[in-house]
Amino acid sequence: MEQCFAPSALQLSGEALHILVAMNPSILPEVVTYLSSRLEEPLPPMDAGTIARALLRSARSNGAMIQKVLTFVQNQPDVSVTTDALQELGQIRTRDTQALSFIEASLDSPSNYVRKSAVDSVGRLELSIRANFLTKVTRLATDPKQPEEIRSLANAVLKQ
Repeated sequence: MEQCFAPSALQLSGEALHILVAMNPSILPEVVTYLSSRLEEPLPPMDAGTIARALLRSARSNGAMIQKVLTFVQNQPDVSVTTDALQELGQIRTRDTQALSFIEASLDSPSNYVRKSAVDSVGRLELSIRANFLTKVTRLATDPKQPEEIRSLANAVLKQ
C-alpha cells in the first residue's frame, strides 16, 4: 500500500487520491512534503478535503503541520473541506490543543453541516477530552432552533 503514495504516484487525479487516502495507507515523508506544498495552491474542494485529511492523519503529533492544515481549511470557502477536517480529527481522536480549539469553534459555526461534523468529532474523542465540550454540546442538544439531526446527535454524544 505504501507504494501508492510513492513519489512516482504523485500525479493522481483527485478521485484516485481520495480513494487511496480512504484506504488509510501509511504516507511516506516525501508525500507529506508534496501534499503540504499543495496547500499553497487553489484546489477543488474534494482535493482540498482529501489532502487535509491525509495530512492531519499523518501529523497527529506535529503541531506545526496541524496548524498549517487548519489554517488552510479555515481559508477554504467550501464547508465540505471543514467537515472533512473535523471528521478526520475525530477519527484520529486528536489531543492537539489547536485541533481541539478548531473543533470547539466549529460547534458555533453558522453552517449546520459544520456543527453536525463538530458534534460527531467530539463524540469520537476520548471521554476525558470530550468533557471539555460538554457545555456547548448540551446547548446544541437542547436548543429548539437547531435542526433535529444536530440535536439528536448531540444527545447521543452526551449519553456516551
